Amino acid sequence: MFHVATLYRKDKTKRKSQSKYQKSSSKRLERLERHELRERGWRDDDGSDYMWPLFTAEIPVRSDIPVSEFPDYVIDMTVENQHDTSKLAIEYQQLSSVPTLSYEVACLPQNTNLNRFRNIYPYDDSRVPLKEIPGELGSDYINASFVSGYCGNRYIAAQAPLNETIDHFWRMVWEYEIEAIVMLTKCVEMTREKSAQYWPESLSETITPGDRLSVTLSSSTPYAEYHVRKLLVKHLTESDKSVTVTQFHYTAWPDHGVPDNVMSVIRFIRHVRKLFPAASQDQPLLVHCSAGVGRTGTFITLDMMMQQMKAEATLSVCQCVRNLRTQRMKMVQTPIQYEFIHQALSELVVCGETEVTASSLRSFTESLRDPVTDSGPTLSLQHLKVLDDLSHQQRCDFTGAKAEAKHQQKQIPR
Repeated sequence: MFHVATLYRKDKTKRKSQSKYQKSSSKRLERLERHELRERGWRDDDGSDYMWPLFTAEIPVRSDIPVSEFPDYVIDMTVENQHDTSKLAIEYQQLSSVPTLSYEVACLPQNTNLNRFRNIYPYDDSRVPLKEIPGELGSDYINASFVSGYCGNRYIAAQAPLNETIDHFWRMVWEYEIEAIVMLTKCVEMTREKSAQYWPESLSETITPGDRLSVTLSSSTPYAEYHVRKLLVKHLTESDKSVTVTQFHYTAWPDHGVPDNVMSVIRFIRHVRKLFPAASQDQPLLVHCSAGVGRTGTFITLDMMMQQMKAEATLSVCQCVRNLRTQRMKMVQTPIQYEFIHQALSELVVCGETEVTASSLRSFTESLRDPVTDSGPTLSLQHLKVLDDLSHQQRCDFTGAKAEAKHQQKQIPR
């Protein structure tokens, strides 16, 4: 389970409502807790706010796991040992061995202010270059990376635009003929800006980032946890050229965390792929969150694994994340995101397709009363059995009351 490690993430938001004395006390307590954890062999030297036990022994990594075996595999990997960690935690820790490659272009003086964060850069070998504008330093740079997908499909993993890079963002969309954007962050989260709003607010409204392109909001369709927007992009000097870009904006994914509803992400990915099938994808799918590594890496991994599951009936999550990290640093940024990938795929294997359209709801409800065979259980009873099996498999549930109860009993792992 990763909830133990998550307890030692710095709670910055909570401190905002504390008095000066309370803040000082909280900081002292946190330093004591982290010092005691280090004394017991826990680590926090990867630059993140998380800590987990340091092990010298590695575990073998399985690849091409048959789909039928995957739920049991996840159960085995998430069972805690005597060190209050799991095989999955160790496997995630081993991913830190992926070497960091050169990112000299991102650190050039003209480009440093175009990066949202000072520790997330595109590698030189996989960065997305823009056409240079004569006389404009940094006009060929954007914090975005090409990422190879399943069976040759491509993604562009990018940071969210800054106000000063909205022009760069839309030039990238235009130059690489991108037809779909997946956005996995709100513009503002916990009072902090995570992305500039790079699209018009109102229907038929037009914005002109830079002097070359115009963007008009053609339609906006809200769903429970995301929006789908159609954006018409035109070139201002080439009036006969235009392209329609679809933006899929998921709004229920917290920064550094995971969504509460596992299947909502699966439904979201299916909606994206229903309109833009991977098999017929000629242009890269542009995916961004805030930094372009955590939520972005999680989405891309899930999308690739769903494709592999359909084509080969196998799953290779660790190899997928390792491959992503050779193309963009820190992809799948936290251990809880890594566990979420496994839990989502496990639930997908167990439950299968659960979405029912409104038009077919009546016939589906009636079918639940029908027995599967003449003497067998009804379909509704079979569904109940699946739910019972699923609840048994989710012993490692990181969002339920079990984690909270354990936290109350044991503030610092022994």
